[in-house]
Amino acid sequence: MHTISSNHWSTDMQACDAAAYLRLTHPVEYSALASEFEHVTLPGTSCWFADAYPDLDPEYGSWLIDAIEATGLVWWEDGEPWVGERNEEEA
Repeated sequence: MHTISSNHWSTDMQACDAAAYLRLTHPVEYSALASEFEHVTLPGTSCWFADAYPDLDPEYGSWLIDAIEATGLVWWEDGEPWVGERNEEEA
């Protein structure tokens, strides 16, 4: 297993990194996610959905993370998104 984002300071940026991973490696799951969530990336000048899209609910990033984790392909552990073989004892 390995981390796919080192943006520990921004969970919104982590969500975008995880969505980008899905887009590149699992396009079907990414398409389903993108159809459910209008914003799965942030503009290059922002790291928080609240700054980039002020009209969004403050919980948007958390909902996006939950949806990404629901794919079963990415999970958050120790504040970072991970992929790969997950040890059953850790699950």
